[in-house]
Amino acid sequence: MTFELDDTTRAARAAADTCARDVIAPAAAEVDAQAAVPAALRAAARAALAPPADGVAWAMTVEALATASAAVTLAAVAEALGLPAGAGAEWTGLRGVNVDDLAAPLAGSASGSLAVTAALIGTGRAAVDASVAALKATKAAGQPVDVASPGVSDAATALEASRLLVWDAARLGGSAAGATARALARVHALEAVPLAFRAVAAAMGAEAFRPGAPLERARRDAATLADVLGEGASMMRAAAAGTLPA
Repeated sequence: MTFELDDTTRAARAAADTCARDVIAPAAAEVDAQAAVPAALRAAARAALAPPADGVAWAMTVEALATASAAVTLAAVAEALGLPAGAGAEWTGLRGVNVDDLAAPLAGSASGSLAVTAALIGTGRAAVDASVAALKATKAAGQPVDVASPGVSDAATALEASRLLVWDAARLGGSAAGATARALARVHALEAVPLAFRAVAAAMGAEAFRPGAPLERARRDAATLADVLGEGASMMRAAAAGTLPA
């Protein structure tokens, strides 16, 4: 599969990267501590999201924002899609909301389901980016990096494959082929993202998961997103049913 990105899509992705870095990341620890997404922060994230109808750009911007905070991103996604809160729960991203309350409304929306997978990939991208930075610092200090480098490379490759599967699913939209593509993307992302966090552990050691650190939050967000997506074996069967001959 190939994707020719137009200037508008590239600009949307760049704007989302900037919002993640300059607006969301500085506030992510407070969001985590308060289990709530401030209205101004939610509005900033929503403004950085591409329209859901623009599938590939939507997936790209969700992923970009999730590198800083999947919690903020999911809150903005829910608002952009007009999804109702779960029973008795307010949309606060991944903080203070029961997983079932997140999963039920998102499962009924192709754009919502795609957004969860893209957000999961965003958490993995944050892990790989941190690993690369750590390896560069180690190399600059004159220490060997041979042991950790292959794992980071493998994780980056797996995430890139997941990203392409998500874009393909976004391109196909709400069709039957799109449903199969979304299932394939989910299965692949559920395998690729843990690989990214294992690469972090190899590259950074215990510092990667220090309580309150950005990567520790990302790892917890990734685990919650995986729960929202559901059990991998059932998705594998769904993907197989749409891919293999009857």
